[in-house]
Amino acid sequence: MRVGSVEVSRALSGSETARASGEGQLDPELTSRGITQCLAIPTTYPTFFASLDPSDTVILVSPLRRTLQTMMLGFSAYLPTAAEKPIPVVILPQLQECGAYPCDTGADLSETKRHFPQPWLDWSHVESEPEWNQNRGAFEATEAKNVARARWVRHFVRSRKEKNVVVVSHHGLLRRIVKAPHAHDRLKSPIQWDNATLREYKFADESLQDDEADLVRMPDEVRREPSPPHQS
Repeated sequence: MRVGSVEVSRALSGSETARASGEGQLDPELTSRGITQCLAIPTTYPTFFASLDPSDTVILVSPLRRTLQTMMLGFSAYLPTAAEKPIPVVILPQLQECGAYPCDTGADLSETKRHFPQPWLDWSHVESEPEWNQNRGAFEATEAKNVARARWVRHFVRSRKEKNVVVVSHHGLLRRIVKAPHAHDRLKSPIQWDNATLREYKFADESLQDDEADLVRMPDEVRREPSPPHQS
C-alpha cells in the first residue's frame, strides 16, 4: 500500500507572520497564495498523479476548510465534477490539526457543509464524532491524545482496501503520524512539510501486522521521474 500525504499548514501562505496573525480566526480558508500553491500540486508531482488508479485509490481529508479546499483544488481532475471515473473522498475528523487555536478548530458542521455542498462528499465519519471540533475526548489537544489519534489514523489507513491512500492533513498531525523526532515541536523537529508538499510512504511491515502500523518514506518523486533521453 502506498500513502501519499499532502500538508496544509495553518500559515496558509508559508510565512510565520501570516501564521501568527491567523491563529485567532476560526477555521480559516486558504489565502490567495495558498490557492496558487494548491493549484500547482499536480504539475509539481506529475509522476504521482500519473500513477494514480481511480479504481484503487481513496482520498482521506481533514474536515477543516483549508484542507477541503486543498483537496478540491489539488485533486480536481480526479473528482466527480471533472472525472469520468472519480476517486472517492472520505472526510475524516481524526485528520484535523493537533492544536487548540481557533485556526486549528473546525467550524460548525452545518456551516462547513454550506461551503462544501457537493453531494459526493462523505461526511459520515464527522457526523459520528460530535466532539470533533470541541477539543474534547479523543480530539483533546494534548500530546497523549494527539499521538493516539495519529496511531488511529495509521491503522485506519492500513485497513483500507485501496492500493493508494491520499491523506490531506496538517503538518502537526503528519509529523506525529510518521513519528518524526520532536513531533510536538515544529521548531525542533527535523521532519517538516511546507505548504502543499506531497510525500509518499509505505508501511514498514509488509505483512501489515505490526501493532504501531509504522510508516517509512518512499524515495522522493524527483528520483522516480523518468530519465531524459540520451543525447549524443
